[in-house]
Amino acid sequence: MRRFHLSMLTAGLAMTVLSLIIPGGVVIEFGLDSAPASGTATPLTISIQKGGLDYFGRILLAIPEDCTLSPKKLHGGSFALDEEEGRAVVSWLKLPEADRFDLQFDLKVAPDAPAGTREMRSEFSFIRNQDRASVTPPPFLFEVANPTGTGGDLASASQEASLDASGSATPTAHRTWTEVGMDLIVRIEVDGHDGGFMKLEESLPSGCDLTVLDAGSGTVQTQPDGFSVVWFDGIGAGSVVYQLRQCALSAVQNLSGSLSAVHDSKSVTIDVLSLGLVSESGAQEPEVASKMPDISFEVQVAATKKAVVTDYFKEKFNFRLPTTEEESEDWWKYSTGNHEEYAEARAMRNQIRENHQFLGPFVIARRNGRRISVQEALTTTGQQWKP
Repeated sequence: MRRFHLSMLTAGLAMTVLSLIIPGGVVIEFGLDSAPASGTATPLTISIQKGGLDYFGRILLAIPEDCTLSPKKLHGGSFALDEEEGRAVVSWLKLPEADRFDLQFDLKVAPDAPAGTREMRSEFSFIRNQDRASVTPPPFLFEVANPTGTGGDLASASQEASLDASGSATPTAHRTWTEVGMDLIVRIEVDGHDGGFMKLEESLPSGCDLTVLDAGSGTVQTQPDGFSVVWFDGIGAGSVVYQLRQCALSAVQNLSGSLSAVHDSKSVTIDVLSLGLVSESGAQEPEVASKMPDISFEVQVAATKKAVVTDYFKEKFNFRLPTTEEESEDWWKYSTGNHEEYAEARAMRNQIRENHQFLGPFVIARRNGRRISVQEALTTTGQQWKP
C-alpha cells in the first residue's frame, strides 16, 4: 500500500491548562491507498485531529481540474461540490465527538488525465473562543500514474511518441526533477522530432535562482521569468538540464513550458508534461554534488506561548525523554527523538500517545536541521507513510 501524507500543528490553536497554554493542535493528514490512474477511482482518507474544538467546522478542498471527489464517510458533515470552480466543502454545525476522525472519499481521475503530479489545497475553518479562524496546511501532492492497461511504468509510458494522422511520430517533451541537497535538478527530455527548427520555452516561479547545466546542443537565452533553448536541427537535440536554487519542492508545481517545432511542414506547439520527482539511483547529476540530504524524523509533543522549564514535562506528564526546544513565530515547540526511519518515529508517537496525556503528538521531519514537511521527507527518502 502506497500512501502520501502531510501533517500540520496549528500554531494559533491552544487550550489553557492552569496558567500555561498547552497545545490543542489541529493535525490534518491526507492518505491515498495507491497512486491513482486516469479513468479510475482511488480511496482518499483525510484524517482530522480537531484539538479540542467542539462547534462549527468546515474543510474546503481545491481539487485538480482533471479530478473530482465522491464522499463515502463524513461523520455527519454536509458535502457540497462545485465542479466548475473545482472545490469541495465538508461542513459541520457541530464537529464530531471524537477528537480524531477520518473523512473518506473516492478520488476520481478523468480518463484523459495525463500522468504527473497533482496538487490538492485545503483550508480548515472553525470557531474557538467565539471567534472564527482558519488554517491553511501545505498543499497535498500526489502522482497520477499511467492510464489503466498501459502495462508500463510512469516514465516509459510517457516516452511513447504519439502518432498523428499521417502515422508519423509527433514531438513529445516531459519534465522530471530530482532533489540534490538543497537544490532541485530539472531535466526535460525531448523525443520524436524529425528534424528542422525547434524551440523550448520554460517559465519559472519568481525568486528561484536558475543555472542551465546542459542545453542539449541548443542555444540558450535567459529571461527574468525563465529561459528558452533553440535548435536549428531538432534531430540532434539532447536533454535540457537546469538547476534551481532557493526553490521549495512545491514551487516545481508552478513550472510550465512549451515545445514549438516544425513537423510535416506544419508548426506545432505542445506543453511540456510534468512527471514528478524521480530517483536517479546513484547517477551523478551534472556539476552538482550527489550527497543525499540529512533527513530525520522526530515527534513533536507540545507547543507553548512561553518557554517552559526543563522538568515541566516530567512533572506534568511524567514524560522523561529528552526534548528539543525550538522557537517559531512566537511559539515554543518541543520535540523528541531522532530517527532516519519514519516507521520508528511513528512507533514513538504511538507510544507517547498511549502512555502520556499530551494533546496530539505527531511526527515532524527535518532536512539538515531545517524543518520540512513529512510528505517531502518521505518522497525524498523513498519511504511510505502510514497513519
